Amino acid sequence: MLLAYVGTGILLTLVLKPRITYGTSSDDVTADVFGESNIDLFPVAIGDYDSDRILDTVFLSKNATSFQIYFGNATVPFLRPRAGFQCNLSSFGTTDVPARITGLSLADFTGDGVLDILVTVKENSEVVVRIIEGDVHRLNCQNSSIRLNGSNTFLRLKQEPLVTDWNGDMVADLFGEDSSGRKLWIFNEKSEPLKFDCGNTTCLPIITPHSNAYADLDGDFCPELIIVSQDSRRNSHLEKYAVVEIKQNKPKFAKELDKVIRVGKISPQRIGSLMFLDVDQSGKIIPLIPFCSDKDCQRSGIIILDNDEFKILNIKFADSRNTTWGFLVPDINTPYEETITLRVGDFDLDGFPDLIGTVATVGSSSHKSQAVVFLNVPCTHRECNYTRTYSLNFDLLASYDDVVSAVFYDFYDNGLLDVMLTALSAIWCSASWSKHELHYDESERISAMERKQWKHSTQIKKLVEQLDNGYLLGYNICALRY
Repeated sequence: MLLAYVGTGILLTLVLKPRITYGTSSDDVTADVFGESNIDLFPVAIGDYDSDRILDTVFLSKNATSFQIYFGNATVPFLRPRAGFQCNLSSFGTTDVPARITGLSLADFTGDGVLDILVTVKENSEVVVRIIEGDVHRLNCQNSSIRLNGSNTFLRLKQEPLVTDWNGDMVADLFGEDSSGRKLWIFNEKSEPLKFDCGNTTCLPIITPHSNAYADLDGDFCPELIIVSQDSRRNSHLEKYAVVEIKQNKPKFAKELDKVIRVGKISPQRIGSLMFLDVDQSGKIIPLIPFCSDKDCQRSGIIILDNDEFKILNIKFADSRNTTWGFLVPDINTPYEETITLRVGDFDLDGFPDLIGTVATVGSSSHKSQAVVFLNVPCTHRECNYTRTYSLNFDLLASYDDVVSAVFYDFYDNGLLDVMLTALSAIWCSASWSKHELHYDESERISAMERKQWKHSTQIKKLVEQLDNGYLLGYNICALRY
C-alpha cells in the first residue's frame, strides 16, 4: 500500500509543466504548488478532506513517524499546510517499539460525511490497522476510537487492507487477511469481521504485496472484487467475486472466475497493482496488470483480461536509442517500490486512458530510472491481439533521474493533467499541457466523448443527487486504484 521502510535521504519537492513542443520537455512549477520553500516529506494519499472540491494531499515524514495534510487552494501556492493537521504517531502501535507508518488511506468509515484516516504500522510480521476519526477543524491524533474488531480499536493483518464500500451504504469497508484467513469488515452498528467464502475450494494464499482491486463491472452499484492469489506450484490466479445479495447490511459474494494468469508459455514472475479501465473506449471496463516475466524485470509488459482471456499488449519497452527499459524491480525495503504501480488519466485529452509509471534501464552498467507516460494509441501491427496499446514517451520527463513514483494531478484545476514525481532525494511536479501544446480539435474530442454509451446514466444521476457531498473521495498515492 505504501512502504515498508523509509530511507534517510533528503526529500525535496517539485512540480513540472510540459512545454509547447509536444512530448519533449517540461517546466518546473514546484514553487506554484508549495511556495518558494521546499518540503522534506513523502506524498502518500490524496483526497478532498475539507470538502471544498479541491484535492488535498497527505505527506509523510521521511522517518515515517508523522504525517501532515496539505490543503488544496485555487491560487498559488496550491498546496498549503494548516495548523492542527499534523500527527506524530511514534507511539501509535500496540507495543513499546516506535511505530513506522507503512500505509495511509482516506475514507469515510463513520458515515458522517468527513474523511477519516486509516493508518497502518508494521509490527514484526503483521500490519496493525487503526483509524483516526476525521475532523475538518482540527485532528485529534489520539482519537482512534473507531471499532475495528468487536471492542478493539485496531486490527492485525498479514498485509495492507483493501478499502471500498462493499454493501452500498456509502460507508467505507475493508477486505483483508488475518491469521485465520480472508475477512470483510463492514462498518455499521457492528464491526465484527465476516469470514470470506471462497466457494467450493480452499482459499489460496494472497500474493504479497497484494494486487487486489475492485470495480463495478456489471453496473449494479456493488463492486466486484478481484483477488490475485498463488497456488502451491507458484502459479498466480486471478479470482473474481461478485456481490449476489445483501442481507442485514452484510454482502454475500459468489466466485465468478478463477483463472491462472498465463499467456501462452509466459507466466508472470512479478505482478504489479491491478487496475480497471476502458482501454479501447468501448464502454467496457477490463482488468489491466503490469508484470515482469522474470524476477529481474528485464522483460516487462502489461496483461489485460479481455472476454475472460488473458492477452499481452504489444508494447515496446525501448527508447529511440534502442535502450531497453523495464519496470522497477519490486523492493520492500525501498519507498514506493514495494510493487509495480501504474496510475491512469487521460493525459493527451483524446478520450482514451493513458498511464504513468516508473521504469529502469535493463542490462546496462549505468542504471537509471525515470518516469514515463504510457500514451494510449491504436495498435495496427500484424502481431497485435487488441485494438489499442501503449507507446512510452521517454523524453517528456527524462531530465528527472531516479524517480520511484509518478502521479497525475490537476494542480491548476483546468482539466489538464499535471504530474507529481518522487525520488528518494526529491519530489518534482510538472504542470499541464495547453490546447496549443496538444494540437487537438475540441470538436473531435466532444464527439469522441459523445460516442461513449453509458448504460446507467439516469441511475448514476439519481445516485449523485442523493449525496450530500459528491466530492468526498480518498485514495493512496502509492497503490492508486482506478
